[in-house]
Amino acid sequence: VSFEVEPVHVVLARWVIDVAGLSWAAEVWPGIGGDLARRVGDEFGQMSCQLVFFDHRGTKYHEDLSQLEWLQVLSPQAMVIADNVLRPGAPQFLWHVHNSSAYQSTTWAFMDNTPCPGEDWMTVASYSGGPTWKRSWPPAHLERLSWDSDRWRRKSQEGGLRASDWSAFARHAADELASCGIEAKQWFDPNAPPPAEEPPAEGEGATDEGAWAE
Repeated sequence: VSFEVEPVHVVLARWVIDVAGLSWAAEVWPGIGGDLARRVGDEFGQMSCQLVFFDHRGTKYHEDLSQLEWLQVLSPQAMVIADNVLRPGAPQFLWHVHNSSAYQSTTWAFMDNTPCPGEDWMTVASYSGGPTWKRSWPPAHLERLSWDSDRWRRKSQEGGLRASDWSAFARHAADELASCGIEAKQWFDPNAPPPAEEPPAEGEGATDEGAWAE
């Protein structure tokens, strides 16, 4: 089941599913996650979700995940995957899954091949089914980072952002998250372009390291 807020996207997604002959296996529901999560519980029952994928407005990921937890529709060991958690970003979601005993989480860094290519993060979290209320509030600077994330998302939608702008924001976001103990592991992508090489300092030999080599 996919949730889609844009009516045109709903029509196109349903058409693609129908052309593929998979209407019996996949559905597209119009609306927002916070509202449609209740429908999931009504139609499929508790502990019915084994995989959840977030790829919309990152600053809403934690709210939607909390709703799924409260409705008890996540099955034990359910996988929760969230894209674009560095840029525009999902700082409160990252705090949610990295600071709770209910999740075993890993966040991966990779090269995002978008019109503004650069580093982005994806989080993969396994839900243990334990209590989710044993979690502290995110620090104030992550609340501010969440506000900045929305501002940069709006700028991106309006156009005019350069790749260097996104890179600067991503570095700032990574530093803020690192101060809370939230860091990403490097995901080696053999197809990723190598990072720009800096000339070696005088008297030092050049190194030849692959992209994302640790």
